[in-house]
Amino acid sequence: MNINIEKTTKLNKVKIALIVAALILLASISYFAVQPAVPQLNASTLNVVTVQQGDIDIMTPVYGQYASRYERLISAPAVS
Repeated sequence: MNINIEKTTKLNKVKIALIVAALILLASISYFAVQPAVPQLNASTLNVVTVQQGDIDIMTPVYGQYASRYERLISAPAVS
């Protein structure tokens, strides 16, 4: 019984490395060619407003029982 085992030569490794590099290069070129362009905005079309900082008083009418996340005593000072 005669079994021929060929050693992997450097030439085969170089071919494989070149093929892999070419495929990666082709994939990146096709990705950058196909990807959507970044949209651009004109400054004149944007609405710009100035916001003032301050407290907001919000009151919401609810039905049911209120359960606070943090337990506080009624006589405890207010936390700011």
